[in-house]
Amino acid sequence: MSKLGNELRDDINVGNVKIIKDDLGRIMFAVNTLVDAQSIDSYVFIAPVACKVLKISEVHTTAGTDTGAVSLTVKKVLDTKTITDGTSKDLLGTTKIDLKGTVDTIQSPALTVTGADLVLAIGDKLALDFTGTLTALAGGVVTIELEQQ
Repeated sequence: MSKLGNELRDDINVGNVKIIKDDLGRIMFAVNTLVDAQSIDSYVFIAPVACKVLKISEVHTTAGTDTGAVSLTVKKVLDTKTITDGTSKDLLGTTKIDLKGTVDTIQSPALTVTGADLVLAIGDKLALDFTGTLTALAGGVVTIELEQQ
């Protein structure tokens, strides 16, 4: 929390101090990670504080060209678990990020409707999970927007 946020007190009659404190105390941040044809399933973030995923986006300059499906999802992995142990939670809804999609077009699929899956405890991890062969994929970035809880 900022010094200004720490100095605001509820016991002083200055109006909506609680609302101001809540707004100042809320920290939002983004995680960016590059993706291309050499990308593999990997961790991209370890939660240093309790936080919530607000949005996931992706854009690439060269689309994958494999004949099969080429997609990406972001998973929440609990502190002591692994990406592939079956306990990770997919943070995207039914639509995954299409890595063969239109170039230079930002994709922001809907998040899961299971709100608890979007909340990370200290030590929980975020991971990228790829499906298919990425082939020519290049110039991609995935952005995950979070808010401290």
